[in-house]
Amino acid sequence: MDKKTHELDEYLTQLRGKGSFDSEGVFTVAGTRALGKLANFLLPGKSDWVLKIVQGACGAQAEELRIKQTHHSTQIHFHTSYPLDLDLFEQSVLATTPPRDNMGLDDLTSGLRAVGMGDRPRDWVARLTSGRNECFLSCVEGQLTSQRLLLEQSGPQDGTLVALGVAYPPNESGKLGGIIRFGEAVQNEHTALLTKTRLCPIPLYLDGR
Repeated sequence: MDKKTHELDEYLTQLRGKGSFDSEGVFTVAGTRALGKLANFLLPGKSDWVLKIVQGACGAQAEELRIKQTHHSTQIHFHTSYPLDLDLFEQSVLATTPPRDNMGLDDLTSGLRAVGMGDRPRDWVARLTSGRNECFLSCVEGQLTSQRLLLEQSGPQDGTLVALGVAYPPNESGKLGGIIRFGEAVQNEHTALLTKTRLCPIPLYLDGR
């Protein structure tokens, strides 16, 4: 297992905590990579995938959005106002004609398609928590993998907690001391969030601020 995949697995383990597997599936998405390239092409800038996630959180009527850039990944957390089903989430990631009026789901998944299946694909993992049900969808090296867990303790009963982790491209280490950021992708994402979300209709916290 290479270092980047190991780091993503560690993040996945931290996110899901204790639980027992309910089911698991693996889906090869090599044949749908064109979807990611198309989504990437439709965005003005390569870092604008993160803005689609912001739009998705707004469409889902989240009360707030928290984004943190660590040494290895960009992590995004918000709480949707409605239950978000893993099957529907998977279908939206792979859909060529997503449904209308889906409360931000198309924005959210088109952003993930662009960053995970575009010209420079990056690994990502999504965690969805509602009640005792916790679901994971990860895109690692061209494979889309789903996992379901039954939690020992119940999570939120209203809506769904969404946590996303998007790994940086190879050789981009993120930041040092919370101030200096390395790598073009990290800098561009940070700049896009600072300059293009000033009129965000919900509170957006970047690195806790």
